[in-house]
Amino acid sequence: VKRPSNVVYIDEYENVVMHSQFDQFSLLTKEDGLYSHFTPTCVYSPSSGGLLIGLHSRVTDTGAIIRLSDCFKFSPRRHCDLCIQCVFPRFITENTNGDVVVSDRGAVVVTKRNGVHRFLYTGPSPQPGLDPGGICTDALSHILVCDGITKTIHMIDRDGVFLSYLLTRKSPGICNRPVSLTYDFNNHLL
Repeated sequence: VKRPSNVVYIDEYENVVMHSQFDQFSLLTKEDGLYSHFTPTCVYSPSSGGLLIGLHSRVTDTGAIIRLSDCFKFSPRRHCDLCIQCVFPRFITENTNGDVVVSDRGAVVVTKRNGVHRFLYTGPSPQPGLDPGGICTDALSHILVCDGITKTIHMIDRDGVFLSYLLTRKSPGICNRPVSLTYDFNNHLL
């Protein structure tokens, strides 16, 4: 949800669409030229404005994250505000410190707001390995990511240091494999 009564989503034709109570229009389509061989995989509306859109190319097996400004007009003649290279972006979020956090194939990719690479998290040492799914951040800039390998949620700090596992399989009433999550900043609840 971008603004009250505005919803942004990826439709069945692989267009990024904004729908409001008054209008519906495409923000990014295959016909836009520059990203014609990319498919949108995820979209996120950060508090800093604009939209973050994850893209994947089946042709080159590469991905990218772009930021569309608040005007929501993409033009192939201008460069996007942000372009982060990745492999297959699954989920995107923005940390409270302004970092862009991407759940990618086999890793969590973290960059500064301007796209400068900060770190790559592939799981805690000494046995790295990660199948990242849903991702969010909390009020302390911790990064929380669902992991399909350990079937838990990893909590890492804003610099990529592993802190702990959450929702382990021993927890009563918890599903076997968390795949998505969100953080409620108003009530500080996961």
